[in-house]
Amino acid sequence: LQSLSAATFEAVPESAQFILGQPESELYRVYTLFYCSSKFRFLDAPLLGRASQDDQIAFLHDLMPVNSNLRYGIQSIDGYDNFMTRRTVNLLDEVLSETMTSGNLIAESRLTSEEKIALFLERLPIVSMMNVKYILSLYKLEDSRLSLAWEGKTTSRQISFYIYENKTVLPRFYLAKSVAVLPEDETKMLEEVLKPNRDFGAETLLECEDCKIPEASRQAPDDLQVI
Repeated sequence: LQSLSAATFEAVPESAQFILGQPESELYRVYTLFYCSSKFRFLDAPLLGRASQDDQIAFLHDLMPVNSNLRYGIQSIDGYDNFMTRRTVNLLDEVLSETMTSGNLIAESRLTSEEKIALFLERLPIVSMMNVKYILSLYKLEDSRLSLAWEGKTTSRQISFYIYENKTVLPRFYLAKSVAVLPEDETKMLEEVLKPNRDFGAETLLECEDCKIPEASRQAPDDLQVI
């Protein structure tokens, strides 16, 4: 029976310390990209599945996947949740989450890692809309909307991994510039969300087919006073 010391469990990894040390970090979410397949490619496969327990734990702690982020008070859009709505599952599928068990399961498709990264970057506006400011990845992400914020090493193999800051992240709460109502049909709703070059900051989408929004209210005024 394998055991884990309390000190190892309670230790806060440097990756979490970095995120927690950023201004207003509690107002934003994180997302770990391709955790499962990255673990297989960079840790399990090279060691033929014989990675030590210490390396397994270090990899888990440093990359903070599947709810382990909660241990440090860091919020993520990904993870396991028995009550997650199907609409949320569909969105996470589209940004290549590897923890979803239904939907399109794009992350499990027969695409190369380069093709998956390109698709993820294409869907970055959705990640921004979901309030993700920090992206953890074992792959380098080349995109003008992302800046390398931190670089670290994990496990005894000294595997490099990166934290990118998303410069286009939307705050969790903000004043909408204009609004559009999404259809109730889940397939049509997802098609609207996935439209290329959609700017969620310019147009806020509402899941409320019965909402009657006056035409004058669809466009925000030039001046607004919050009382």
